[in-house]
Amino acid sequence: MPAANADEIRRFFERYFESWNAHDKDGFLDAWHAVATDVYAEDPEGRLLRSGWDECVIRPWDLMNASVKMSPEEVVVRATEAALVLRVEATIDEQVVISRSTETFHFQEDGRVVIRTSWAPHAG
Repeated sequence: MPAANADEIRRFFERYFESWNAHDKDGFLDAWHAVATDVYAEDPEGRLLRSGWDECVIRPWDLMNASVKMSPEEVVVRATEAALVLRVEATIDEQVVISRSTETFHFQEDGRVVIRTSWAPHAG
């Protein structure tokens, strides 16, 4: 699978956030499979690189989807790379905790996607 182009990447993110926030796991996985053959993630930035569908896509879904809503504040796509700023609302013990996440996605020629994430809590 060649690297996704800018239009495919934009469609991926539309489906990614739409399916995540609708708790549509099949739609979320379909979005991923349309653009990637494998996934690597450094989340948060500076931690050991994780790899594979289970570790980078399915496990985060299973751990967080029921309690986390993500809203893109900014998505910038250039060629085969994307940079995002996200508002993340997590419900923990009936309290909503808001954070901002910055993420980069690198869509590579062999179909791999490499993600780097950095996040920090912030007020409102």
